[in-house]
Amino acid sequence: MDLSIVIPVYNSERIVPELARRIVAAVAGARPVRDYEVILVNDCSADRSWQMIEQACDAYPRCAASTFASTPDSTTRSWRACAPRAAL
Repeated sequence: MDLSIVIPVYNSERIVPELARRIVAAVAGARPVRDYEVILVNDCSADRSWQMIEQACDAYPRCAASTFASTPDSTTRSWRACAPRAAL
């Protein structure tokens, strides 16, 4: 993986589809980047952000999804789930 872009999403259901489209288009146009992923992370949104993230992942294979639950240890578990895929 040449590039991993992690985008936190909080109550942003209206912008997620356009955000995913623009990020994928911008990175696809960058010549030096061959292999990349866009990780959209739902940060306990109260709106339909998670559903919009899932739709974006269906529409754009380069997008991946993760979500934080609202339990005290969920943040740590969610980051650990993403960490093996991210190049730090």
